[in-house]
Parts: sequence; structure tokens; C-alpha cells
Amino acid sequence: MAPLGESFALAQTTLCFLAPTAAEAEALAAPGMGHLQAESRRWAQEGGQDVADTWKPGDPWQAATPRDPLSEDEQLTHAVIVGDPEACVRRFTPYVEALALAPGDGPRHLSARLTYPRVGDDENRRSIELFAAEVVPALREVAATARARR
Repeated sequence: MAPLGESFALAQTTLCFLAPTAAEAEALAAPGMGHLQAESRRWAQEGGQDVADTWKPGDPWQAATPRDPLSEDEQLTHAVIVGDPEACVRRFTPYVEALALAPGDGPRHLSARLTYPRVGDDENRRSIELFAAEVVPALREVAATARARR
């Protein structure tokens, strides 16, 4: 999370793709994950860098170039969340809590890209609907609980 002054706070994720089960989400996202990793590896190789192995379904997302683990502040902005709604809520919860507890009374924003490359329109639509129906209400509750602790 990156607070900006005393009145505004922002947390962001790169990609979020949901399905009713984690296995289904991983299978549907696999072509896009492989494509993103291949492009990232290609760019790294063009720059003369060593690259990591190709991502496979079930693997955690990794950068194409091996590097030290991401700092806590970098984790969500570099995240790819692929799974079921419960996994998404678990992953977002620390950031929603931090946003709710950020100083000041200004806006708090959590941004998620909800369409996924190389996934069909129907599956992307279903992911967005799951996010709206299950993730958003759960995260609103997380924020309300955190604000009550302020």
C-alpha cells in the first residue's frame, strides 16, 4: 500500500482472475499466464538477463528474471491473483485493513484488473461477477471491522 499524504491511500493489484474453484481458475488462466511469462522472458533475454523457468498451472507467479523476494510494499502491486473468491479475499485482506487504517479521512482505493489475457469473454465476465458478488461484500466487511478498531 502506498499512502499519499494524509488524505489519500491506494493499493493496487496487477491481475485478478476468479472461478468457482482454484483449479478451474488456474486452468482457465494458464494460457494467459504462459503468454505473460513468455513475453516477460523474451524481454529479459533481449536485455541479456538470465530467465526463470516457464510458469505452469499450480505454480505461484514469478517474474521472468530471478530476483530477491518482493518487499511487503511491492507484493500487491506485483501480484497476480488466480483462484477462487475466498483466496482473493484472503490475499486482499491485509491491504484492505491497511487502507482502512491509513491516516486521514480521504478516499481509499483498491484497484484490480479483472479481465485476463487469453481468457474468453464469458469466463472473464464470470470472474467479474464473482468478484462483485463475493469478494467486494467480504472486503467491505473487512474494512468496516478495521475502521471500528481505529
